[in-house]
Formats: sequence, structure tokens, C-alpha cells
Amino acid sequence: MPQMFSLTGIKKDEFMKMQFGLLLTIVMLVSGQGFGAEKKVGVLFASYGDVDKPEEVEGYVKSALRDPDVAPIPGFLKGLVVTLGWLFTGEGAVEEYRVIGGSNYRETARKQADAVQKELATLGIEAKTYTGFIFTSPYVRDAMAEIQADGITELLVFNQGGQYSKVTQGINIREVQKYLKLHSEYTPKVTVVKSFSGDPRFRDLLADSIRTGLSENFAGISPADVCIYLPSHGMPMYLPENGDPAYFQMLSAYEDMKARFPAHLVATGFQNHSELGAKWTLPDSEEQAHWLAASADCPNILINGRISFTIDNIETLYDENVGQRNVILEAKPEAKVVVQKSFNYEPSFVHFLSLLSQDALNGKGDLEILSKPK
Repeated sequence: MPQMFSLTGIKKDEFMKMQFGLLLTIVMLVSGQGFGAEKKVGVLFASYGDVDKPEEVEGYVKSALRDPDVAPIPGFLKGLVVTLGWLFTGEGAVEEYRVIGGSNYRETARKQADAVQKELATLGIEAKTYTGFIFTSPYVRDAMAEIQADGITELLVFNQGGQYSKVTQGINIREVQKYLKLHSEYTPKVTVVKSFSGDPRFRDLLADSIRTGLSENFAGISPADVCIYLPSHGMPMYLPENGDPAYFQMLSAYEDMKARFPAHLVATGFQNHSELGAKWTLPDSEEQAHWLAASADCPNILINGRISFTIDNIETLYDENVGQRNVILEAKPEAKVVVQKSFNYEPSFVHFLSLLSQDALNGKGDLEILSKPK
């Protein structure tokens, strides 16, 4: 006769099964995998970041030069390259930040993220948004720690720029994976939005912003007398030569805009920072500024850097608005040169980011699902 527990009348083997089932349920609930586990969505907006004070510049620049993907040089040369890089470029970099008074990038990025969170709510998506940077605070690892503490079970990762490159979104992915490897107890589903440069909605937003810039600043002027200059993010040519798609994505967006504004002369240039001595993308933005300054076909110029810059930073606030603009005005003091701001947290762009998030949660877009790090 099977052994019984006199107080309950339950067979011993059945009692053991009940205990095991209860234990399994507890484990699943604690790990967020049980029936009815709450799905919590997070959206991380990541990038290099930028700094707000001249005294922050040295740490930012040296951090970038130490990065193994940004500066892929042998470890034994790294210290020398960092020291020489700062020696030759540091004073100029600090002065650029003094001129613009800091980029205010952190605050702008946070406002963009907050606006996306509110917009997602209007789409019926409850999510929390985060910002994290590679070369300055708050770092991606800090954002990931907050994301884990908040119990996020499904995370979307955006780069604050439209293209995918090994040295932009690729580095963001690297840092997310590094955190997950160090915290093996945390296993969210991570979906990376690799790029959105080719999305028709993004191209329409870019074209609409150019039209707005033309109508607000050059009303009544013949299109033949207004050139459109679209500077983009430069990079060493070894990247596209080895399959990195960002350069070609930027060129594609430029060609699209050129086709949409046939009555205007439309030019592009790449904002190169070639201190490391490598061959960089062409045409160079500074050389293009000199060409535009010398061209009789460009008595007026609209500068729009939104192909690759979605938040204002040192490259839009100084390179475009000071450096390139001044090159043109020194040669053509009578010219009207207007530099448009980046998308920042404009409602139309925020709505677009929210739609991209909605698409990504449904498995649509240029996506990569991160596997659990080994």
C-alpha cells in the first residue's frame, strides 16, 4: 500500500511533484519567464555623445583615440598615438567648444528621448527611453545598468544617426554586448535598429526640412540662385572599402535629394577629421566649402547636415555653422548662407522614431537581434 501523509492524505510522490512544480514556478517568475510575466519595453538611444564644457574635451578626445574600432592600431602604439593626437589637435578642439559654448548634446538627446517616450504612449506602447554614450557620460554601460534595474525585458537600441557603421552603431552594439556578458543574469531580448537612412519616411522628412529651409529663408529668390549643401559624417576610406555601408547610405540619400531638387545646384561633402593620417572620404567638406565660395552659381547657400546628423553636435555647431559658413562668407560677404539645425526633438522626427520603434517591436526594419553573449 503506497505511503500516505496522514494530515493531508496526499501520496508522497505526488507531494514531491507539487513541491518541484512550485519551485519551478518561483524560479520562472523571478527570472521574468513565467506565465503572465510582465513585458517591459525599453528604448536606448546611443552614440558617441558630445561634451558641454571645454574642460571636458581632453577626456572625450583621448577616449575616442583609445577606442579599438575608431583607431585600430596596435596596443603598444596606443599611448603614443593618444598623446600625439591630443598634442596636435587638443588646443584647436578646445577652442571650437569655446566658440560654440558647448554642444548641449546631453540635454538635447535627453529631450529627444523623452519626447519619443511620450509619443510611444500615444501609439499605445508603454516604454521607457534611455540615452547612453561611448566617449562621455552617461556611458552606455550606465544606461544598461539602469535598464537592468528597471527590469526591462525587451530593449530596442538606436544609433543617433541614420546610417549603420562599424564605428557608430557597431560600437554601441559592442558596448551593450559587453555589459550583458558581464551580467549574465540579465537576459532581455535586444533588438538593434541598425539603420534608417533608406527608409522612405526618413527621406521624406529630410526633403521636407530642405523645402522648409528654402521657403523660410530664400522666398522669392530663383532656385538657380540658391545652392543646397548637404555635408555628412566623414570616415576613413578603409571602412567602406571593407564593406562598411554607411558611406554608401549617405551617398544614396544625397543622390535622392539631388533628384528631388533639380532646379538647385545640390552638393555634398564629408566632414573628415584625418589626424590619424588615413585616406578619408571624398569630397572633403572644407574643400567643398571653398568650391562653393568660388562658384558663381551659388550666390546663396542652404546648409543642411541632416543626412547623418540627427542631433546638433560639434560637427554641426562648429564645422558647419562656423567653419564652412565663414569660408564662404569670407569669399562672398554679400552671400546669404543659412545653416539649418539638426532634427533634434522636432515633432515630425520624434513621430518617425516612434513609428520605427513600433515597427522594430513587430520585427520590421533593418534589424539585428543580439544573441546571448558567450
